[in-house]
Amino acid sequence: MEILSWWFWISLGIILCILEVFITNFIVIFFGIGAILVGILSGIGKEYELFEIGFPTEFLLWSTFSIVTLYIFRKKVIKKLDRDPSIPEPDSLVGLKVKAKEDIRPNESGKVELRGSDWNATNKSDEVIKKGDFCKIQDASNIKLEIVKDIVDN
Repeated sequence: MEILSWWFWISLGIILCILEVFITNFIVIFFGIGAILVGILSGIGKEYELFEIGFPTEFLLWSTFSIVTLYIFRKKVIKKLDRDPSIPEPDSLVGLKVKAKEDIRPNESGKVELRGSDWNATNKSDEVIKKGDFCKIQDASNIKLEIVKDIVDN
């Protein structure tokens, strides 16, 4: 079988990397990187007449490079890009004090202020939290807070 040109592998790699922008699963990009690496290796081998590799070898190298880069870097990339570091982890909000922006009856939801922003919160205490009362965050899941009346500061 005829040797695929280095530009084919580079083009395939670029197309796969661009495709990743639309798919965003951080898998396709590593196959693109693998194709670019094969293109570079094939081009260097051909340019300097060091070696010529056929399609089966190029395909094997592409598969190997893609799987190795996927295995080594995917979790790191996802971890690095997964969340905005300025947004606190929900667990780090537990214990913080918030101010009620409206009256909140037991087991009902209302608005509270946390660090200058309004948040939805559910009153988990047995008494009504009045507007202006300070509360303590008991639990935080996603963007919903569970609060209890803070008796010390009211």
